[in-house]
Amino acid sequence: MGLRKRPVLPPNIGFILPTTSIRYNEAAPRRTVPLNYPLIFKPTFRDYIWGGRRLGTVLNKPIPDEGDYAESWEVVDHGEDQSIVANGPEAGKTLGQLVNEFPEDLFGSKTPSATFPLLFKFLDANRDLSIQVHPDDAQGAKLDPPDLGKTEAWYILDAEPGAKVYVGLKEGITQEDLAKAVVEDKVIASNTTFRLFDWNRVGADGKPRQLHIQESLDTIDFEKGPVQPQEPQPTSDPDIERLVTCD
Repeated sequence: MGLRKRPVLPPNIGFILPTTSIRYNEAAPRRTVPLNYPLIFKPTFRDYIWGGRRLGTVLNKPIPDEGDYAESWEVVDHGEDQSIVANGPEAGKTLGQLVNEFPEDLFGSKTPSATFPLLFKFLDANRDLSIQVHPDDAQGAKLDPPDLGKTEAWYILDAEPGAKVYVGLKEGITQEDLAKAVVEDKVIASNTTFRLFDWNRVGADGKPRQLHIQESLDTIDFEKGPVQPQEPQPTSDPDIERLVTCD
C-alpha cells in the first residue's frame, strides 16, 4: 500500500523514510536503542541511454556535469546497490545494515524481512524506454541467481505534450501473436528485467542491446487485458492520499 503525505523536504532530498520507536528485548541480538528519527538517504544515479538532464534541472539532484542520467535511486537495499544514510547518528550506514540492526523499527513486529523490499526511484524518460516485463516472486526465485519479483507502480510528476505510456496488452493477444511481433535475439537474463524490444537502437558500446524474448513471453500474463491508470484515493486523513495497494 502506498500513501502520500505532503511534507516539506530539504533541498536535494527526494525521500525521507519514517521509522517507529519500538524498543527491543534486552536479550535480543539486536540494537536496544530505537531507530526513532526520519532517515534521509543519498541518491545514486544510473546513466541509461534513455535518460536526460531533468533529474538535475527539475529535481535539483546533484548529477554529474556531463552525460545523461535516467534514474535517481532514492531508497534501495538490493545486493551491492545500497542507499547510504545522510543524516543523524546512523549517517554513513547502508540501508542493509539498518535492516539487520533495526528490523522492527523498519518493518514492525509482524513483518520480518532480510532486506528492505521496496525500491524508490525518480525517472527522467527523455527517450523511449525499452518494452519490458518483470517476473513475479515465483518466477524470480527460478532465476540464476534467484531474485525477488518486481511489481512496479509509477506516479507521473510531469509529462510533455504527446507523451505516452505503453502498458499491458490488447484483449485477445496470445503468446503466439506477441512472439510473431518481435525479432528473435540472444536470450540472457538481466536481474529482474526482461527486455522484449528496444526500438532497434544500440547501447553506449555501439552494439544492439540484448533482448530476452523467451523469458518475456514466459513471464507475461496473457489473461490480463488493457491496463488503465489508477487515480489517487482519499483516506480518513485529508492530507494523505492512497496511491497504490499491492498484495
